[in-house]
Amino acid sequence: MAFDPRVETLGSYKPTEFRLECFRCRRSAPVERYPMIQRFGAKTTLLECARQIAASKGCNLAAIHDGPGCSVQVFETPVWTWARLEDAKREGWSANLTCHRRFAGLKAAKSCPESVRLHILSLVAAFGDDFHLHRLPPKLKCPSCGTASVEIEWVVPEPPNSPAPLQDAPQEPIRLKPRGAALARTKLGVVKE
Repeated sequence: MAFDPRVETLGSYKPTEFRLECFRCRRSAPVERYPMIQRFGAKTTLLECARQIAASKGCNLAAIHDGPGCSVQVFETPVWTWARLEDAKREGWSANLTCHRRFAGLKAAKSCPESVRLHILSLVAAFGDDFHLHRLPPKLKCPSCGTASVEIEWVVPEPPNSPAPLQDAPQEPIRLKPRGAALARTKLGVVKE
């Protein structure tokens, strides 16, 4: 399910923070979710929260509900900026380590071509559940060449959609329109002998 700040509420939004940007006012700021829940309530949408913050900071367009409106926008923060290894383990995320080596022995060198899948439980065993994901790259090295210049890409699976409820009543079979020879037989009255 795609991120939609008009629908997503402060209570259902998982990250600890989100980012606000207003291109008209030339302002941007990270906003922590927990203080906003205490201030506006868990059922407030992220966009409504953003408009109320903009209005409290002096945006006249945000204060007018029927006018042209404030141009503040809400952006989801990437998982690696707020999550911990505990979140990755619990939610079933996966991680790929990519080498970004540029030099080896004072000579230009190419990066290792393949990415390496990291084992989340091994990371938890080495660093603990409470370790922040943004602190991992400086702690790891490429297993092929040993360079410390690495990048980690986190893959977050989409939540499964809830299946449609099954109906107990028997459904009528689908009737397809006849085509080709079957259509000729019905329309032209062709009789098989």
